[in-house]
Amino acid sequence: MLKFILTAAVLTAIYSSAYAQTNQGDRFNNFSGSISYRRSTQDLTISGISNTNFGASLNFQRGRFVRDDLAHGWLLGLQVNRGMLKQTGSLGGNRTTSSFSPTLQTGYFVRRYLRVSEPLRFFAQAQVSGIYSPVFTKYQDADINSSSQNVSLRVQPVIGATFFLKNGWALEAQTTLGIASLTHFWANTDEPRTMFSANSGLNFDSFKVGIAKYFGGNPVSSSLFPPAPETIYQPGQRYVGGSFNTNVNFNTPGRNGNVSFTSARFKSTNQARGVSLSLGFGNSRNPGSVYGDVYRANQFSVGVRPFREYYWPLAEKWSVFLNAGLNINYTGVSSKLKFRNPSNSSPSRTTSSYQSTGQVALSAFPGIQYQFAPRWALAATVGSMSAGGLNFDWTRAHSAAGKNDYRRSDFYLGTPTINLSNFGLSLRYFPQKGSTAPDSF
Repeated sequence: MLKFILTAAVLTAIYSSAYAQTNQGDRFNNFSGSISYRRSTQDLTISGISNTNFGASLNFQRGRFVRDDLAHGWLLGLQVNRGMLKQTGSLGGNRTTSSFSPTLQTGYFVRRYLRVSEPLRFFAQAQVSGIYSPVFTKYQDADINSSSQNVSLRVQPVIGATFFLKNGWALEAQTTLGIASLTHFWANTDEPRTMFSANSGLNFDSFKVGIAKYFGGNPVSSSLFPPAPETIYQPGQRYVGGSFNTNVNFNTPGRNGNVSFTSARFKSTNQARGVSLSLGFGNSRNPGSVYGDVYRANQFSVGVRPFREYYWPLAEKWSVFLNAGLNINYTGVSSKLKFRNPSNSSPSRTTSSYQSTGQVALSAFPGIQYQFAPRWALAATVGSMSAGGLNFDWTRAHSAAGKNDYRRSDFYLGTPTINLSNFGLSLRYFPQKGSTAPDSF
């Protein structure tokens, strides 16, 4: 699910003044929302399935500060989900099933703020809400309707952040840390029942970014960080970089690798803009199981990523940076599976398939850079954050005889993710010297 409202706005320019209003007597209104879409199709020789799901939500919170940095208030949410499943073919005839589910939520919350800087606040929130969620299902080919009802009482801990802009406006992001729910369910085709569930953990499916309006307070500076000292880099200075990595699996014969190239230019002493290109390759082979099956696969990927880098100096030759950009990636995998009968009582059968995947998504990752020579630097990056973005997945498989053809496609809006396991090193070359004079090395 892609949380779309103002997700890109977290990278917006910092305004010159703001209103930080978290004092006793101040009030705020918060609006946020989300949208999701997924369409999957599967086509076989004798049948086919098409599944489409759409969802949208709108949430509103209104709060009042009873003490400095402590607020309480009420919340209201509306969510709509629509699904349609179509089945065609000779196995079961043509069938169409549609569903519609509106959800209404209302509740009470208490929120505690932690002041990080004048425009930035972190907050922890506890909320209790009641939820009503009916589901209406129609089997169109049989002209049958069914319905079910859900009434829930939920308790949720929430964490988030508020960044103040101008005239009381702010950006807010929040996600849940768990949920405890008591639900009563009844349907016209089932017996009523009551259920309790509880779970904990950071859940990106509940991640929301919204806009808030605060009333009251005094104007303050909106600089998220103190003004950054100038780095050793100069406006107009360029760099080019490249990296290569490979991986060899000794358990399953095969290898994969990736080559990337980067070019960027400094627009100011603390900011660079550029683009990176990447090419990937890989292959794997399973020489055969006890039944004699053989599996082979080849992979190819290509990507382009326009980006911006923001720098903060640590020492004379050291800088930390944040790289934020737009990922545009494509990956293709061609595979072949050969079934061999060890008794030779029947001939071998071969099935081949091709899978294509693509993504367009906002992403960011932090790094540290060491300028070890006037024209050379080494950059290390760790982790990555992705907004999910647009994704597609297309697969086709067929036998050597052209029978049992299989096609599947999947288009969806992805879920925000954080990956802390990846690590990269790149060597960067600066054709022009900046303020890094030779005698400083």
